[in-house]
Amino acid sequence: MHRYFWSIVGFLIFMGASPAQAQDDAMARYEAAMQAADEALDRDRERTASNHLDDAEAALAEMAGDHPLEQGRILVLRTGVERERQDWDDAFAHIDRAVNLLARGGAEDRELGDAQYSRGYIAYVGEQYEISEEAFCDAASLYSRSRDEADRRRLRSNGWCNLVEHWNAVRGSQETEYAWGQAFLDARVGAFPDPVLREVYPPGGWIRTLGTEIPYGAILSQSRGFVIARYDLSSSGQPENIEILVSYPGDVYDDSARDALRTGRREPFETGDLGYVTIITYVVER
Repeated sequence: MHRYFWSIVGFLIFMGASPAQAQDDAMARYEAAMQAADEALDRDRERTASNHLDDAEAALAEMAGDHPLEQGRILVLRTGVERERQDWDDAFAHIDRAVNLLARGGAEDRELGDAQYSRGYIAYVGEQYEISEEAFCDAASLYSRSRDEADRRRLRSNGWCNLVEHWNAVRGSQETEYAWGQAFLDARVGAFPDPVLREVYPPGGWIRTLGTEIPYGAILSQSRGFVIARYDLSSSGQPENIEILVSYPGDVYDDSARDALRTGRREPFETGDLGYVTIITYVVER
């Protein structure tokens, strides 16, 4: 009797433990496949990465329940695959769904901010400028709670948000300055969308506004861009010791921003760890 009883108990314990072990095994395979896919993307092997992501999805399908966080992470990496292939439509479809899944799965601000940053860039390339602005500004807000003040990705998200907002404001406008009768140009100082940085580094306080010039090469290439620069103030309020923190594209506008800042004067005020910081955005179209 006792032997029969303990046989049943052992069978029930086995039956209870087996699904849990299967879940653990599937999760381990999912994590291994995701790591392999990430490493393959780092080596620009998008086909190999895609195969590993198929494995990750298969492992996830073996697990009971809903897994929006893990599904979102798969789509983030699939976005990377499509970006390597420059298939921007599929890339946007993946990252757009990934953002929703990550949010539903309770992703932390930094991870969700990275997804929104990617979504903003892909939308920008695809000329979906309203979506791009919203995504970059969301990324800036998420990074304000998850990245350090001097973090380059945090600063770049603010630059991108300002740039796309600027471009959306002047697109189709007839009130623009024309150069050589064939190109219009516009440059402006903007406020940080990041609420913390906006308070610490306000855009105003200029006694003399900046005299901004657009590089001739930027006009020829129809470049839109931004520069975020830090600097000290002389006793007269002139920016000096100017350092470019981040800029886009490349260093196209770096010299223009330095020259513009040297023409300005501003009143001193208490700042954060970076000193005085200003965002300048440039829109050039032919």
